[in-house]
Amino acid sequence: MNLFTLFIALTVSLSSYSITVVELINKMNKNYTSADKLEYNTVYELYKGHKSTEVHSSYNGFMYRSGSQTYQKIDNTEMINGSGFFLQISHDEKALVLELEQTMTQAEIDVSQALNQCKESSVEDKGTYYRVKMVFNTVSESPFSVAYLRIDKTKFTLLQIDLYYSIHQDFSTDFSTTDLAQSHLKIKFSKISTSPKNKEDLFDLGKYLKNKNNILSPTGSCEAYDLIDNRMKL
Repeated sequence: MNLFTLFIALTVSLSSYSITVVELINKMNKNYTSADKLEYNTVYELYKGHKSTEVHSSYNGFMYRSGSQTYQKIDNTEMINGSGFFLQISHDEKALVLELEQTMTQAEIDVSQALNQCKESSVEDKGTYYRVKMVFNTVSESPFSVAYLRIDKTKFTLLQIDLYYSIHQDFSTDFSTTDLAQSHLKIKFSKISTSPKNKEDLFDLGKYLKNKNNILSPTGSCEAYDLIDNRMKL
C-alpha cells in the first residue's frame, strides 16, 4: 500500500477567508514540487470495520526522497526507486525483485486526481489543524468511500490520513471460512523534514547487489536472499 505525502502553505485564517479544498491541494502540491528532499516516519494502522476502535494490525514505515529517487520501508519490506532501477526487498520472504525504474512510486499520491472522483469535499478549521473530508462517488476507480486528511495549521504538514474502504476485505485466517468487513486504514506522519540529512547511499544499487562477470547477486545483509530479475522480462 502507499503510501501517502502532503504539505500545506496557508497563513490566512478561515474566520476571515474560507479556503476551498482545491486551493489547499494546489498549495500542498506546490510545496512538494519545490522541495528537492523529503523525509518522514509513518505508522499504518488497519481496523476491521469502519466503526472499530481496535487496531487489527499495525506497521511502522519510513520514506526518503531525493529528486526523483525514493526509498520507502513499510514493516519488513523496502522499496528503492533509484536511477535506472526499482528494487523491492522482502525480508520476510528473503527475496529481492529487480525491475526497471518506475515513474511513479508508492510514496506519491495525486490528491488532485482523487478529487475528480469525489462527489463532495470540504475543509473544516479544527483549531490546531485543518480537517479535509473527501466523499467519493459510488461508481469510481477509487477503492475508498471516504477519506479524511488532518493538516497542521502551524507547520502546514500532513499529520494523518484516514481511508475508509468501500470494498470488503477478508480478515479470516481460516481458508475454509470468510470474515468480510470494510476496513479503515489510518496513516500517521511524524518527523517530517524537507531538509533531511543526505542519505544518497540508499540509492546505491551496489549496496544491495554485486556484479561479478555481468552476473548480479545479493550482497551485504541480503547476501543469502534470492534474486528475481524482471528487467529482461518486461
